[in-house]
Amino acid sequence: MVQGKPWLCKPCNAAKTKDWRARTNPPTTWVKTRDTGTPEQIAELREKHRLYQKKSDERRFAKMSEAEIAVYKADIKAKKDFRMSTLKGETYAAYGGPVCNCCGETEPLFLSIDHVNNDGNLHRKEIPKVNGGYSMYVWLKRQGFPAGFQILCMNCQTGKMRNNGICPHSKNV
Repeated sequence: MVQGKPWLCKPCNAAKTKDWRARTNPPTTWVKTRDTGTPEQIAELREKHRLYQKKSDERRFAKMSEAEIAVYKADIKAKKDFRMSTLKGETYAAYGGPVCNCCGETEPLFLSIDHVNNDGNLHRKEIPKVNGGYSMYVWLKRQGFPAGFQILCMNCQTGKMRNNGICPHSKNV
């Protein structure tokens, strides 16, 4: 006993906590719908949540001054930018560092992910929630940074797109 409470090892305490949560916190509507609902039901629930969040934000902002709102939004943006830059850094490191595989450009603002086999459109159709940007970097990380992707600058990506999958720089090499 530790200060009048029975002592449990970490696995036993985790099992006890899991059992207690199962008994006292039944699955929410979202969990039930997510696991067994149709896409329409899931979309409806997401819309309800979006509206709830919007009302919640309106109530929160009503209590704040303009200066406080500006500080709050700047803080949120800074956190978002930090998450994005961290995720991009991890992705670039996984695919050979922040350098264009074609021309050697190193300015991070110009770099992005490219499908090596020019099948980005097909990939976006197969995985509808991954349409580029942040969601693409998240998907790559969750998949363990799979092969078939590379880092290219936007010039090389555009040249590759307009030149049937071959970057104009490759003619000069």
